[in-house]
Amino acid sequence: MIVSDNGTELTSNAILRRCAEHRIEWHYIAPGKAYVTRTTEDMWPTTIYTADGKTFDAEIADPVTKRAIRPEITTVLDVVTRKIVGIALSRSENQKAVAEALRNSCCGSGIPAVFYVDRGPGYRNKAMDADVGGLMGRLGITKMHAAPYDSQAKGRIERPNATVWDTLAKRLPTYIGKDRDKEAGDKVHKITRKQLKEFGESRLLPSWEDFVRLCEAMVAEYNDLPHRGLPKFQDPDTGKTRHMTPNECWAAHVSNGFEAVEVDPGEADDLFRPYEIRTARRAQVQWNGNFYFDQDLEAYHEEKVMVGYDYHQADKVWVREFDAESGQPGRLICVARFGGNSERYIPLSYEQKSIEDRAKGRLRRLDDKRIEVEAERDGLLQIEAQRDEVADFIDLSPIQPETVEAFAPIELPHPSRAVRFSPRMRNWPRGRWRTRTTFRRTRSRFCGNA
Repeated sequence: MIVSDNGTELTSNAILRRCAEHRIEWHYIAPGKAYVTRTTEDMWPTTIYTADGKTFDAEIADPVTKRAIRPEITTVLDVVTRKIVGIALSRSENQKAVAEALRNSCCGSGIPAVFYVDRGPGYRNKAMDADVGGLMGRLGITKMHAAPYDSQAKGRIERPNATVWDTLAKRLPTYIGKDRDKEAGDKVHKITRKQLKEFGESRLLPSWEDFVRLCEAMVAEYNDLPHRGLPKFQDPDTGKTRHMTPNECWAAHVSNGFEAVEVDPGEADDLFRPYEIRTARRAQVQWNGNFYFDQDLEAYHEEKVMVGYDYHQADKVWVREFDAESGQPGRLICVARFGGNSERYIPLSYEQKSIEDRAKGRLRRLDDKRIEVEAERDGLLQIEAQRDEVADFIDLSPIQPETVEAFAPIELPHPSRAVRFSPRMRNWPRGRWRTRTTFRRTRSRFCGNA
């Protein structure tokens, strides 16, 4: 027997044997093993930011299709004060959502020294880690990754994810968590699906605008609640001793001389904009299959430049000089506009291209399914019918008029011999006799022995 990750539950040896047979790694904390407690008593706010994504446990109306979705919430937390400094709402955890959450955090509370995150694809990518144009290098942030398979290492952000977002999800009628009421949940699910099928939207699904407003209100509520991980003090209003709230802890550090490294408002947009190296040719640069033109680029023909782009804007890019010594974007050359020798009549943004690629994949899978169904249908219809042989005693030659002989007149039975059906005979099956004995009796009665 061994214990699980939380150190309490026992796991049978059968699981260990299965892990050994299938080469599955088993991570656990042995009982009595030493551990390290991390303290933040001598740290200032913004020293460490930690972030994590969580799938919301309630259904929300998609902002585009109005269908039911479970959005992804990326939360950034200040480790010292436990204050939520920024969030980002998206359909899935990706580099765009992480960059937006980091931007909101830095612009609202200050640039951190360390960004402590897990090893998910949203945090390990070119836009974050690139030596040239990466967000970490441009902001001067040192990124640290938590140990794999060790949720305790990120307990400071894992706990608020459950405290804040699970509480909000339980307030909505579309909550689908593990502890929901099954009958109520099934009823809401049927109602929403019926309304979506009939009207294209459901009144029980909160709109995206309402969801954003609820998330912002929930963050404000959390930052004003006492946190047991913060120091205690005497409340001047009630006179009782209680823990500080994240906002009160932040204000206490500010009163002690803390000053955050703020982002210049004039550089906020460009500072968080991803940059890539491109070669300028004939006053044009290419990005994402589009060509962008500006007359000032003519002097940089066949030279490397840095091209910055926005996830939502495809009509222009920001072109800067490439600083070979620092590896960072240099002086702004121009803002190149879309046009001239472009492969598309409408500029293709990063988000639009991703949506189109996803739609193409779905259509391709539907085409494969349609071809499979049609092949199955055609296979059943194309079964060749076997031709029946005509008996040799049947003459199929046409009858000539001169060979037709007059038929003998039909002799009708005498009226006394007419067949009269009794009520019992009316219930007999058509064209059949119940039994052979019944047939014989009927024939002898109406037709005689002949």
